[in-house]
Amino acid sequence: MDMLLKLAELYHTDLLGVVYGRGSAQKKMRRFQIAALVTFLVPLLLTLMHSCLILFANTCFPVAGDMLITEATRPLIETRLAVIGAWELLEGLAQAASFAGCILLAVLLPGLTPLPSMKHSLLFLLAFLLGGIAVTLPFSAFDPCYSRADYMLILLHTFLPVVLLWIGLVGMGLFKSLCKKRQGPLSP
Repeated sequence: MDMLLKLAELYHTDLLGVVYGRGSAQKKMRRFQIAALVTFLVPLLLTLMHSCLILFANTCFPVAGDMLITEATRPLIETRLAVIGAWELLEGLAQAASFAGCILLAVLLPGLTPLPSMKHSLLFLLAFLLGGIAVTLPFSAFDPCYSRADYMLILLHTFLPVVLLWIGLVGMGLFKSLCKKRQGPLSP
């Protein structure tokens, strides 16, 4: 019986889940893991596309600050403005995907038993940050016009909801551990 209880704890499920197959706790954990993966990948993919468009615009359609608008330069400027509109759209979509994914994870989080460990949540936070840096920083090295800060500004908007979710997870974990201590046996 003890071995079954240890297996249930290991697989994040209840005793019935171990004996009869996938339990409700495992299903909730699986949904949470899929939502976390989507929340991780979609904003990073959109950020990668955003970085590609910035580099493309600044390499193929460079416009100097003192360039006059003439009939010869008008197509170049109009094309550049169209590409800028596309990269701003991607930036907004990345922000929205990060925010919506974190809201979804925050809704799924209270139903999980046990909560994701501090180690896993810190790894997710670090992976999201490093992934964001990996899809922005290399492009800024080859950009003749924009600096690293221009590329990494999108990370401020996509990383903030993830940090707030992590703070909520830590608070929830502390609250649950305090509740367990209060319900435990009183020691003199």
